[in-house]
Amino acid sequence: MDEIKRLQHSADEIDAAIDGLPDFSEFYTKEETDSLLNSKADTEILSAAQDNIAINAYTLGYTRKNALKVTASTTTKDGVTMTVNPGGTLTLSGTASARTVIPITPMSNRNPISELPTNFILSGGDQMLGVECCIGVEISTNAGSGYIASFYDGDNGRSVDLSAYPTAKYWYAYMRIYEGVNVDGITIYPMIRPSNISNADFESYKPSIADYISNLEKRLAILESSAAEVTE
Repeated sequence: MDEIKRLQHSADEIDAAIDGLPDFSEFYTKEETDSLLNSKADTEILSAAQDNIAINAYTLGYTRKNALKVTASTTTKDGVTMTVNPGGTLTLSGTASARTVIPITPMSNRNPISELPTNFILSGGDQMLGVECCIGVEISTNAGSGYIASFYDGDNGRSVDLSAYPTAKYWYAYMRIYEGVNVDGITIYPMIRPSNISNADFESYKPSIADYISNLEKRLAILESSAAEVTE
């Protein structure tokens, strides 16, 4: 029976399972999948090397370097146009007619705080303009309200320790631009990275390979279940 079930698992079916992964196939090609699966094992082996675990983990893809997934669309507000580029960078133009806040992740249905590292560095704001043109993150008790604190980046990164805010359950990220500030030609590189990753170079958001593997395993389990039904 096991042999029959394996025969039901054609290469086309497995490819289809990989192709159908929501929110993952745009980040990982089928050719990368084998390498990423092997990376999980490599990461487990490297876990004994405590001094290098953070950098090894993110290099292998097992821990995402950038947890900030920009979901906003290109928009204009208060004289400022924010263009969302492939990869999650933002290009700005115009002059702010008022102090302007433009959400780059959902504001009314915020993301759960569990998506963020407990200790992280917020970066990506314009270093010349500093807090006058920066990335902000607000944490709250509810999905649309219950303000607790805000953090801003405008220089070389803002360190945040979420353990100091035990009641925080949700968060959202946004662009903040002061009134009268001209932002023509400025590119923003929004990133939330674990504090134990010292490399500050921007990297686009990618799903964690742990999430990717888990999702892939679930889809293959469905194929196994379908095969079992065929043999019954």
